[in-house]
Amino acid sequence: MTTERTTTDQLSMSDHPDIIELRERLDRAAETPQAKAVEGLALIAGLYVAVSPWVVDFHAGNASLTVSNLIIGLAAAVLALDLGSAYSRAHGMSWVLPVLGAWVIVSLWVIQSASLNAGVVLSNIIAGACIVLLGIGSMSMQMMGVPRHR
Repeated sequence: MTTERTTTDQLSMSDHPDIIELRERLDRAAETPQAKAVEGLALIAGLYVAVSPWVVDFHAGNASLTVSNLIIGLAAAVLALDLGSAYSRAHGMSWVLPVLGAWVIVSLWVIQSASLNAGVVLSNIIAGACIVLLGIGSMSMQMMGVPRHR
């Protein structure tokens, strides 16, 4: 009996050929112009949600909604930035963007505040819907790197 280890015994999971091929495929998908557009627009939408309390001017009367928009907007922007810089490693988190966008919409009614006006409602609904749609687009990027078989 020998105690020699072959080179395949010493490979870690990250060196497995299937994992390497998957990362390369996801990197190809992330390099498409559509993927870059989705990630860039998601970053902008997240930053807008973060600053919207001051843009739409509801920060004074709605402290809870202001904090929610700031945190959720920054989280969406950071996630979009992460997806743009390392999609092959961060694609598993792309499902979070639609959830964050849905929260931006629902938070209007969950966080009850007295001074909701049309500008606040429209701002959150439009920005939240954009983040949901861009998040769904980000989730579908993984399929863009799959070669088509005919």
